Amino acid sequence: MALIGGILSLAGSILTAWAAMADQGAETSQARLSTAQQLLAYSLPIVAANLLYTAIPLANRALITHLYGFAETGQFSLAYDLGLRAVLALGSAMDVLLFQMAVRAHETHGLDRAKAQIARNMTMVIAVLVPACAGIGATLPSIEQLIVPLQYRGPFAHFLALLLPGLCATGMIHFAVNPIFQIGKKTAPVIGAALIGGAMNGVLVLLLAGGADASGFAIAQSGAGIASLAALLAFAARTRPHWPVLRDLAAIAISTGQWFWFSCRCTRPHPVC
Repeated sequence: MALIGGILSLAGSILTAWAAMADQGAETSQARLSTAQQLLAYSLPIVAANLLYTAIPLANRALITHLYGFAETGQFSLAYDLGLRAVLALGSAMDVLLFQMAVRAHETHGLDRAKAQIARNMTMVIAVLVPACAGIGATLPSIEQLIVPLQYRGPFAHFLALLLPGLCATGMIHFAVNPIFQIGKKTAPVIGAALIGGAMNGVLVLLLAGGADASGFAIAQSGAGIASLAALLAFAARTRPHWPVLRDLAAIAISTGQWFWFSCRCTRPHPVC
């Protein structure tokens, strides 16, 4: 019923804004099959990859339910869902503006200038997402006390600490690396990266599942995100993109590491430290 309600809500929004979305001069008779094929070639790989990324946690939840019961699944799901929403909220807020800047650069100055803008965008995404995820990890006890119901405390911080590396990698995939393929309009490699992530999740689940709780599944899911990111970076390197300046990346890594270390020292007991 929740899914049906969401679909009806979206449909209502489209119908309400139908007149505003109509472009003058864009008649049905002007539709071209070649344009539709280009749109499908661009968008279908992204949609398929997102479907695979969604299937990984759903499959893990089903296995957790089978092995440990619904209570453990609820503990695991709350940590994953809240962590994912935090990462996606940060990334999408930047992506709305940053990718449009790259598109504008492509339209006015060509592909090479657009690739340079994508590299700057990657630096900004990294500069926000990596410290944000480190901040979530460093302040997990406080977050747990503030927003998590009493019956979920303990497992929430434990699972989220294990999931955070994969969640950070997921944010990097969607908002830092995927734009490399989007601006070049060659999005097929994103499916390959998602498949590699799914395979890594399966291997790690076979190796780590069967413990006292679902920690092995959290590690496997994180490993899947990291493997997908590594594969996507390898695929991106073949397109000869512009990369962020190493000095900027080093500054982000050093400053985040120092802040995280001091925060952990001030927040004990801590599930990460």
